[in-house]
Amino acid sequence: MGRLEEAEEAREQSLAAWESVNTALPASITLGRGLTHYRLGELLHHTGRIEDARRQFDLAQAIMEDLASRRPNESVCHWQLICLLANCPDPELRNPPRAVDLAKRVLPQQAGHYWRYLALAQYRNEQWQEAADSIQQAMDLRQGGDAFDWLLLAMTHWQLGQKDRAIQRYAQAQEAINIGKPLFYEYLGVMAVERLQSEAEMLLDAQAEDAAEGGNTEYSVLKAARAVPQRDQIPADSSQRLSLGLRDGCR
Repeated sequence: MGRLEEAEEAREQSLAAWESVNTALPASITLGRGLTHYRLGELLHHTGRIEDARRQFDLAQAIMEDLASRRPNESVCHWQLICLLANCPDPELRNPPRAVDLAKRVLPQQAGHYWRYLALAQYRNEQWQEAADSIQQAMDLRQGGDAFDWLLLAMTHWQLGQKDRAIQRYAQAQEAINIGKPLFYEYLGVMAVERLQSEAEMLLDAQAEDAAEGGNTEYSVLKAARAVPQRDQIPADSSQRLSLGLRDGCR
């Protein structure tokens, strides 16, 4: 059994465990159930089972919507839904304008990691400068950033026409990944950050090839080998994920 099959089996076992728990228990139970449907959907989508994935995403969204509606003033009950609306692997299920509005409404102003999710929603909504500003705010509040911040910031710089700054941030992200600096995955998950890394490389790739042929070493860094494990090598076991610095969880 390959890593993807192991991961899928682990997700299904986790989902069965969540489903067996009394739904009257605290919000963390509902969050766990919704997140597990979503993570299973990610795996199904990656392996080409699009309709099966969409069913899992629909179940996840229904759970997340219900929790958010029942606890409208509790920020923690909204972030999974915001990430789904902004960053679902199935673009047809995204709703970036709503994700931005919801994130702005529940955003704790001093919680740096939540500013990252607002920035992601703004990026998907093509609000390039707003996304860059939110990522910067996230890093300022946390007194530093990680590869997720730098990848998203590289993409926003690129969209704003700030090519050199985009390359610098992308190189910073790649270096952090290569040396195994910790990454904060909460709500997003391992595969979402991998998709963002692929998206950043694709966005910057065309100019990278042209510049590399001209001997520009700053641009050629974009062709560096990936450091994050390939998706068919993602450990199914959470302890293995943690040993690789891959954090996946929710509150």
